[in-house]
Amino acid sequence: MSTLLALLVSSVLAADSYSTPGAYAWGETMVNVPTPGLPSGVDAKVYYPAVSQGSNTDVSNAGPFPVIAFGHGFFFGASSYDSTLRHLATRGYIVVATSSQELTFNPNREQYISDMSRSVDYIITQNSTAGSPFEGRVNSAQLGISGHSLGGGIALVAAARDSRFKATATLAAASLRDAGPLGAAPPPYADVEVTKLNIPISLMNGSADGVIPIATNGQVIYDAASGPRMLPSQTGGFHQGFTDFPFAIGETPGVTGAEQLEFTRAELTSFFDLYLKGDQSAWRRQWGPERLALASDNPSILTQLDPGFSISALDPTLFGKPGDIKNYELVITNTSDHADRYDLFSEDNLWGVSFSALTTPVLEPGESFALDAYVSIPTNAGMNSLDTALISGRSALDGGTRAFTYITTAVPETGSLLCCGLALLLAVAGWNREWLKSARSLKR
Repeated sequence: MSTLLALLVSSVLAADSYSTPGAYAWGETMVNVPTPGLPSGVDAKVYYPAVSQGSNTDVSNAGPFPVIAFGHGFFFGASSYDSTLRHLATRGYIVVATSSQELTFNPNREQYISDMSRSVDYIITQNSTAGSPFEGRVNSAQLGISGHSLGGGIALVAAARDSRFKATATLAAASLRDAGPLGAAPPPYADVEVTKLNIPISLMNGSADGVIPIATNGQVIYDAASGPRMLPSQTGGFHQGFTDFPFAIGETPGVTGAEQLEFTRAELTSFFDLYLKGDQSAWRRQWGPERLALASDNPSILTQLDPGFSISALDPTLFGKPGDIKNYELVITNTSDHADRYDLFSEDNLWGVSFSALTTPVLEPGESFALDAYVSIPTNAGMNSLDTALISGRSALDGGTRAFTYITTAVPETGSLLCCGLALLLAVAGWNREWLKSARSLKR
């Protein structure tokens, strides 16, 4: 299907601004969600941006706010994730965590799946209910879904069945194939249901997880999914490290619970900021240069990353004189299993960059589109000066996922060793020219 990128990202990435509390106080309240067949309904805990911190405090009037549904793990409840869900509330999200199947040794999975969607239904109805604390505070068009362990697998199935969800980010999601002491579980299975999804998926894991091992859960789900997909794994992270009760179960953690929660909050916040708030500054952390950052401190994060498309330059480095306009040939290829189109952007450049097309036509799976990027070298550019532009394509389908490449334009001093050395590198890369020129004819 798509190429996998193995990227080492240190804890510097996790310990960024996304892991710190946001502009709001957190509030929380218990609600009862009407449920067919259950006269008493199902309770849910709602976390929300508040005027002041605490239970049943006033909801901030700065909304409407995106909504995230959250599913608890096996034999756990929503309160086991208080710190993370309160964090999301401070960052401007309403999080609704159903109590469906809490403290149950034989959970009804179908009931759990339905209850996750019903809990969102409830919050949406409150948006238009006169006198509700959530009246006018809910952005019903921006819905995400998350969960831990059993709840992570349930969240993936719920997302596959409920097209309202725009993105899903899970914590040690279970494939749902193993019912633990009860033996093999019947369908649905998360690794089957994700094949029906074409929304962004982030499958966070810990490498030391002995309860829901990556190899038989997260990796299996990731392999079955189509891009955009990512599998961030914190080295030394463990199963209960995603909760507020970080006890190890037959595991040897390499991080503390506090370190793992910091990683979790940063990943969840930046992911949902990109897809539910449209915060384009978050793309670099999720898909761009910041995700590529290398460092030696511990713990590190190993990420398998597949945006579902690629962008490449025939010659990533070209020479010119002051006043020249250099032409870079680019190719965008859809590597996902669904049609999409892509918008073009440049950043980090000082010299002017323009494109022959600002967007591609709709590309079917496996289809490519060729276009040109033009770099204008300033007339006052000095000898041995250069400028590098970060060129990215952005999915029009979800409005956040990007693939990127770099192009560098240089003004060498005539006859310099630098000029000769760069020319040799370009010659070595020249074998790629004929392939890209042929790709230009695939679709214009």
